[in-house]
Amino acid sequence: MQRFSISVSDNLAEKLDEISRTDEQTKNEILRKALTLYVVAHEARKRGEKVGTVEAGGKLDTEFVGL
Repeated sequence: MQRFSISVSDNLAEKLDEISRTDEQTKNEILRKALTLYVVAHEARKRGEKVGTVEAGGKLDTEFVGL
């Protein structure tokens, strides 16, 4: 497994701390999941698909732009 060192803003670090506490996951676990989601979004965009949240009925609610 490779190791990486990253720098984040104070605001992003606070959000990461909050998520880590409330979800009872390590920061590493959260960042691995976030990177995995980014890879999925990247592959979907390459196929011309949109990435976002979907309402219960299947309608695109929010499209994620700029990922």
